[in-house]
Amino acid sequence: LIVLQPNMSTAIIIALCALAMFFIAGADLVQLLLLGISGGVVAAIVVMKTPYQMERFLVFIQNPLTLSDREGYQIVQTLIALSSGGLLGRGIGAGYGKFGFVPTPQTDSIFALLGEEMGLVGTWLVLGLFLFLVYRGFRIAAKANDPFGQVLAAGLTFWLIFQAFVNIGVITATIPFTGVPLP
Repeated sequence: LIVLQPNMSTAIIIALCALAMFFIAGADLVQLLLLGISGGVVAAIVVMKTPYQMERFLVFIQNPLTLSDREGYQIVQTLIALSSGGLLGRGIGAGYGKFGFVPTPQTDSIFALLGEEMGLVGTWLVLGLFLFLVYRGFRIAAKANDPFGQVLAAGLTFWLIFQAFVNIGVITATIPFTGVPLP
């Protein structure tokens, strides 16, 4: 149902969380491999059959700087905002990207604006906080009294970190553009 909305990125995050929870619950590696391969094939077919998703993928494999006035505009603007912060940033509230240059600055592109205003140090701080969140989430999962609590705590932790990974990957042009906000 999520793919039919269409929201492929959220469907992929949910599938990755389900696979991780399946592994935590004691799945066989052969089962995980078969599920991963079949899910990857289905995702590839959906992307090839959906025009806007295929366009996003084609922009990703090309140089977005050559497409900066059209399809690559969002990627280029987020990279400009992220890199213009330098080491320490322009200062909180002093960034320019949020004034119409970076699309959806309050959700999808918030990490780029964070980099612009707080710099590389600020982005590392946020990444460190996410790593601490992962540590605490897995520690809670390890100390849970029952298997359900372990899988639940691990699943919630995986969900937060996968969503953060997808958003940060999009902002740094590591993966194709999606509409996933930073949690």
